[in-house]
Amino acid sequence: MLNRLEKKNIMRMNKLFTLISVLISVYIITSCAATLPREKMLAGTWEPQKIVPYVSNKQRGPVIVSTKNTDTTNLEKQKTENKSTSAAVNERQAEQIQHFIGAQMRTTMKLNADKTCEIQLPEKLINANWKLKKKGTILVIRNSESGKKNSLELVFVNDTTAMAIQRSNVGDFIVKYRKQEKK
Repeated sequence: MLNRLEKKNIMRMNKLFTLISVLISVYIITSCAATLPREKMLAGTWEPQKIVPYVSNKQRGPVIVSTKNTDTTNLEKQKTENKSTSAAVNERQAEQIQHFIGAQMRTTMKLNADKTCEIQLPEKLINANWKLKKKGTILVIRNSESGKKNSLELVFVNDTTAMAIQRSNVGDFIVKYRKQEKK
């Protein structure tokens, strides 16, 4: 026959077991919660319609106003020297931007409901995984082969169109996507 102390230990163990079971059940239910509405809207094949360079207020930087009296002849010499070097830099940067926009306009992105993704570039097909972060405002695409991540800041999404900010080494762009009709 069990003494009083052993009965108390058994009852404590039963309570502990019940508590752990409830916590595990709650965790399983919440981790398998319904998908975000944006995830359902994003499932499908998307193609870019328009790509425009984007300059945020952070990138513009502060405006510096000088109150000192300066020698204007010296400033004019600096301006003419800077124009020749900055023109070459601006031309090269403009070529990179046009190349980036051209390549992106020929790219389609198929987001599947199982969180896999196929990105059809002009020269190859990339298999990836996707997920939404920050309450559905950031679409993160991770290349399955290389592990590289690319993210799009979703500005607007509905069943047929989406608008996102895409950041790249060339600059930031606003991309308007259109969902392809199911065939």
